[in-house]
Amino acid sequence: MLKIKSVIALAGLFTVIASGSASACGGFPFSQGPGLGSSTRFNLSLDAGDVVTVTYSSPGSVSFGVSKSAPGAVEDIVPLTTGPVSGVATYVAATTSANYNFTASRAGPFDDQHASVSYTCAAAPAPAPVPTLSEWAMILFGLLMAGGAALYLQRRQLAV
Repeated sequence: MLKIKSVIALAGLFTVIASGSASACGGFPFSQGPGLGSSTRFNLSLDAGDVVTVTYSSPGSVSFGVSKSAPGAVEDIVPLTTGPVSGVATYVAATTSANYNFTASRAGPFDDQHASVSYTCAAAPAPAPVPTLSEWAMILFGLLMAGGAALYLQRRQLAV
């Protein structure tokens, strides 16, 4: 019995607890407008894989667009479009940074003072769990224990 307790205590060495980190999503949610100016920028913190959702509306005849300008190259989230536009677009952060700049641009005649845009952020989805070496070690240890118990019972029956 003492040997079994020692082996069970040894099994605790194979257990590993993994933990994930929370998303930065710094500065979210926020919105601009109505009465959006010609260009507005924000420095925001994002982790790689975070998803930014942009909801926009520009009911007038002005040109309207939303882009990400830093870090890295400029990327259009909502291409510059003339006329009434509205909808939802998403951007997935490529790198972890505290310097993301989002720009909502409005240009043209000022007959549209009601353009607006709002931003929300969601953390990157967690990766699917994968059996680690410690999990496989527990599986093999269980099989070894079952095999040892079967051998013990077989030898005990032969001795009787």
